[in-house]
Amino acid sequence: MIAHQMQPPTVEGDIADPERADMRLGVEILAVTLAFDDLLRQGLSRTEAAHRLVRQHRHLDGRIFEALVELEPERDQKQTRACSISELVAGMILEQEVRTENGVLIVAKGQEVTPALILKLKNFYEKNAMDGVVTVSLSEESSFSKSAS
Repeated sequence: MIAHQMQPPTVEGDIADPERADMRLGVEILAVTLAFDDLLRQGLSRTEAAHRLVRQHRHLDGRIFEALVELEPERDQKQTRACSISELVAGMILEQEVRTENGVLIVAKGQEVTPALILKLKNFYEKNAMDGVVTVSLSEESSFSKSAS
């Protein structure tokens, strides 16, 4: 599949040969999954990313796109909120890049908050090198009301 991922989609003879047909389906799954992951990293929701890929790859098997959305249907329902540095709790996920006032990247979007990261952010904040509020989300097992207790 990896070796054939850059070849054009299904060729006439591929469908007649079950082994080649399975290989082509695997190639399509790989290509769409990589493109989907890239769109998620750009900040699109799972649904937006899937719809964009459906429009761009109409020739591919529709089951691939259905699986992308159904794989984790509740993932887009995560709770997001602004949080002061003093309210950060290990396990939160940063939903924004954190940068100094000069624009230097401190922490990338998507990073899980750890005790060491909280200390690092507090140090930058105390030196007035960054804003004191970040946007975070919590995993499905947690909620903001639990973290406040």
